[in-house]
Amino acid sequence: MKKGVFTIALCCISILVCYIFNFANQRNINKKISDVEVKIIENTRGVISEASVRKIISKNFEKDFENKIKDLNLKDIESNIKASGYVRDVEVATKVNGVLYVELTPKVPKARVLEKKDFYLDKNGYKLPLSNDLSARVPVLYNFKKNSHRDDIALILQKIEEHPFLLNNIIAIRCLKTKTYVLEFRYKDFDIFLGNTKEIDLKINNLKAFLLLLDNQKKIGEYKRINLEVTNQVIATKK
Repeated sequence: MKKGVFTIALCCISILVCYIFNFANQRNINKKISDVEVKIIENTRGVISEASVRKIISKNFEKDFENKIKDLNLKDIESNIKASGYVRDVEVATKVNGVLYVELTPKVPKARVLEKKDFYLDKNGYKLPLSNDLSARVPVLYNFKKNSHRDDIALILQKIEEHPFLLNNIIAIRCLKTKTYVLEFRYKDFDIFLGNTKEIDLKINNLKAFLLLLDNQKKIGEYKRINLEVTNQVIATKK
């Protein structure tokens, strides 16, 4: 008898919990969106802003973010944000207070290719569109051909980024037909002939050490060329 009473009580509690949950859920989905909150993860050198994201999201609304939660298709919002070309990952959700929450990780440009219609490259050497919103301060690439240079350029950019001194001072990379590369330093008329990407770690470490030495001695302006094509040698030419 007691067992039966306990079972009935448990069923009643379960029904009540389900009712409360469904009531709360129904009440929540009938709420209007009260605000939009955008969080951009790892936005260092990214080219999309919160304002741009809000503008994209606004296209999913009839008027001034006044739609009810139940009328929104969150997957459509995610797809529209990704379609911008600047976003790697995005998640859209609604909070109980009626806030539409958007969290995204942007694609980060690593270089800018100069062509008839310029574009950026990401860390893997793949194309990103230019942004009307923000401009990335990244090295410029000349004569870039994706089929010939993409993998090499991705590697070179990775190595440069590992050294803040180089990242702040290498302003351009010239791609040659022979799959060799010239780095342009921030100082005028100062070129670094990297050669190919063979032994690139050794070349970059030698370059960094030599440049830091010249910088500390205030002598960088006395040179016009550094040649790293010969492995384990730094050949410097004065002006």
